[in-house]
Amino acid sequence: MTNSDLPLQISQGLPYPYGTSDLQEGMNFAIHVQDAEKVSLCLFNEDQQTTPFKEIELDPVRHK
Repeated sequence: MTNSDLPLQISQGLPYPYGTSDLQEGMNFAIHVQDAEKVSLCLFNEDQQTTPFKEIELDPVRHK
């Protein structure tokens, strides 16, 4: 199984603390963006530093 095939569960998450938090049920990514039209979370591995293995476009309503 490659990283791009890994099953990912995406949920609303927590607004704080900013940055990345390692939680028991997974990882939490929290950022503050005031005037962006679009935000994507790009996931990289050590073998592909310039190209993400997964890009997740965040929904402005759900991931608020």
